[in-house]
Amino acid sequence: MKIRFVALAVATMFATAEHSLAMQPPDQPRRGSFAQGRPARGPELPQVPGNAGGRRPGNPLVLALDTDGDGVLSAAEIAAAAAALKTLDRNGDGKLSRDELRPIDLTEQRFGGGLEDRRGQSPRGPGGPGPRDRGQRQGPDRTSANARPANPAPPGTSAPAVRNIVPGPLPGFVAIPGGEFDMGDHHDLGGQEHSSDEVPIHRVRVDSFSIAITETTNRQYCDYLDAAQRRGLIDLRDGLVYSRGGKFLFCDTHLSDPASSIQAEDGKFFVIEGRADHPVVCIRWHGAAAYCNWRSQQEGYETCYDAATWQCDFTNSGFRLPTEAEWEYAGRGGLRGPYYIFPWGDEPDFSRANWPNSGDPFEAGSLAWTTPVGFYNGKLHRKADFAWPGNQETYRTSDGSNGYGLYGMAGNVWEWVGDWYDHNYYSISPLENPHGPDEGQPMRDGKPYRVLRSGSWYNGQWGHSRVSNRNPSYYRGPDDPNHRWYHVGFRVVLKTANTN
Repeated sequence: MKIRFVALAVATMFATAEHSLAMQPPDQPRRGSFAQGRPARGPELPQVPGNAGGRRPGNPLVLALDTDGDGVLSAAEIAAAAAALKTLDRNGDGKLSRDELRPIDLTEQRFGGGLEDRRGQSPRGPGGPGPRDRGQRQGPDRTSANARPANPAPPGTSAPAVRNIVPGPLPGFVAIPGGEFDMGDHHDLGGQEHSSDEVPIHRVRVDSFSIAITETTNRQYCDYLDAAQRRGLIDLRDGLVYSRGGKFLFCDTHLSDPASSIQAEDGKFFVIEGRADHPVVCIRWHGAAAYCNWRSQQEGYETCYDAATWQCDFTNSGFRLPTEAEWEYAGRGGLRGPYYIFPWGDEPDFSRANWPNSGDPFEAGSLAWTTPVGFYNGKLHRKADFAWPGNQETYRTSDGSNGYGLYGMAGNVWEWVGDWYDHNYYSISPLENPHGPDEGQPMRDGKPYRVLRSGSWYNGQWGHSRVSNRNPSYYRGPDDPNHRWYHVGFRVVLKTANTN
């Protein structure tokens, strides 16, 4: 019965694809073609990223049924067919409507988001976010799911490869030369998120600094928690980690939020197996700053943060969070003529970053759907090496690093910066090394919030990962301001000798 059901589904898929191709005007690129001017693919099961065929197919039934993208329906995929097809039933009526079976326009996919962005919710299936989590906007005035860049690069193009990778003072860091750039949204896309808080475009000059190549990992943060626990610097209450005395919340552990990969037991912290090299999540701003001070002490640097007021002394030599200006300057990777939407260029590329519906093999199982830091490095990865929860035996990424060799500057997890959020700060920002406003603009709950950068695996067009996007940490999901923190982490910077 299941086989006949799957056969009927596949036949329907083929008929739908053929009907879609027949209905398109002859002078328009056909749906199912991978680029304008190329012939449309036939009704065979195409390949997906990680296999030889390249980009994901346009037919939603192919996406649902052929989970490993090998062009063949295996016995396991047939057995899981009913559950897979249910992921396309968005209204829950037990049937698949014409709209639910509509093939995806891959020309749109180049300029829009994943399936989530074009249809309003994610097809991730069992084990993923619930209905309230799927495809939800992060708050008022978030990016329209169907919006396209105002001046995108032509399909198939990206910025020329420009590399300026200079090793930093410690392993895992690169040196960023000081310089000037025009900070802000150069593509008129900021009006879709937070009512144009990325303008006016303004000239900024930053001193040289060094920055971590990747986000801080679970392993690194767990080392900090163990050291802080031994020294009596933190309190653990119901799975939540606080500063000593409980004034400042630092992070969740697995007990308070199962998306955290850090567990606490008998006064010790440890990382869940297989998650050591994933970016740490469920981190609050003070928890990131406290890690910076500990890391400074470990490496013999001056600490930057006053643990009573959390003011940052930028003259000190130690680890700290980047400023917004430093983060965007580093995120652009030296590409400033022209200014691009993403760290690599203007074209959205799901094979370069962990965005919603990127198709990577970590988009399965329990949350958080992070990928190991540096995973999108252009290499062919094997399940045997990563033990990912997805069915794919191999997965091919494209290189998502930027011109400075930084990974994860678009997607995976939101990253804390040092600045308070103020919607109008760009209109008063100084030229030299802006550190953000002295205090934050109160949000809807009357509280100020710090800024997040980078976007994440969780939701939104391109994961909200435009390099100029500013996100007040009030906006994290449909339960704002009380949404979970399973997509929030950080990376750190160091002051270095001036190399302007």
